[in-house]
Amino acid sequence: MVDATDVETWMGLSYGITCTCLFLFAVYAVVYSAVYAPKNASSLEALATLKGFVAIRSTQGMWRIAWSMFAGSMGAWCITAPADYASFAGWLGGMMYALATGLPLIFIAFFGQMIKDKYPRACSVGDYVALRFGPAARFLVTLVALFNMLIFMLAEFTTIGSLFADFVGSVNYPIIIVVAVLTTAYTAYGGVLVSIVTDQVQALVSMLLLAIATIYVIATFKEVLPVGFGDNKPLLAPNE
Repeated sequence: MVDATDVETWMGLSYGITCTCLFLFAVYAVVYSAVYAPKNASSLEALATLKGFVAIRSTQGMWRIAWSMFAGSMGAWCITAPADYASFAGWLGGMMYALATGLPLIFIAFFGQMIKDKYPRACSVGDYVALRFGPAARFLVTLVALFNMLIFMLAEFTTIGSLFADFVGSVNYPIIIVVAVLTTAYTAYGGVLVSIVTDQVQALVSMLLLAIATIYVIATFKEVLPVGFGDNKPLLAPNE
């Protein structure tokens, strides 16, 4: 039987370490915006105008943007959503899920510069659609984008809440509130620039965590897998 004191200690450590890391992350974001960014020409340009605050067009390097796109795609939802979908859609559904998630980034990489050259005044997808197809189309695209971001945000909050509910033994909403308040605060202070900068750190930490997890699994997984997946083979068959 698990001692109640041990449970409380575990919850205290989990919340203490997580909230401390989140707070330090927010401090880094604010300090970067207030101290370092004004000393950097491209960053200062991004913070000087409203357009720079929300778009930072043509001010950031390729690798910083790439890390940001990677971090934006590899959120907490990656722990649960693909596996959950593949559990009923099968391996083909999992493969299509991966393609649907990755192909838009490839399209942006190839067609982004083309759109930028043809419509130099466009600072976002909404601006491009307005210039190309008119305000009605921009309104529709904006609604779709807001709906997509709402789903994405809820997936992130749901996952972090589920992690604390399942592995820490806590209710899910306190950590969700902490994450929501801190990320909203530093993004509102520093704009898209600070969002990209923090994405860069998140991406590097994610790669480090992935490397550690991969090495750990390789070093500790000793179970012999049955030939042809044994009794689990029917689970890999096409869905009926």
